Amino acid sequence: MPTSPVTPSPRCSLTRRDVFTRERLHLNHPDPEVVKYARAELADICKAVGVLKPADSVQLHNLPLVVTVKVAPRKDNGELQNRIRGYARKEAAAGQPQQAPATSTTPPWRR
Repeated sequence: MPTSPVTPSPRCSLTRRDVFTRERLHLNHPDPEVVKYARAELADICKAVGVLKPADSVQLHNLPLVVTVKVAPRKDNGELQNRIRGYARKEAAAGQPQQAPATSTTPPWRR
């Protein structure tokens, strides 16, 4: 399960929390409706991090963004689970360096 370090909104009493999600972007799937949903989700992520047309997924790695998460009970067993409700741009703090764009054309698994 993917995990991402999260800094909660100022309204939240937590200082830092990992968000676990089972959601995947099924960009290759026999059901066109699943692919449509995945592309829309990917477009939201790309817009939030400012990389509108990534050539490779590595261009999206380690870029800050704000994720709106809702905690809801599962229908089958009532256990709480995270539901991602949206993505937004995270404004950088003044003087904080931004990640340099990836310049290598070698895929990350071959580096």
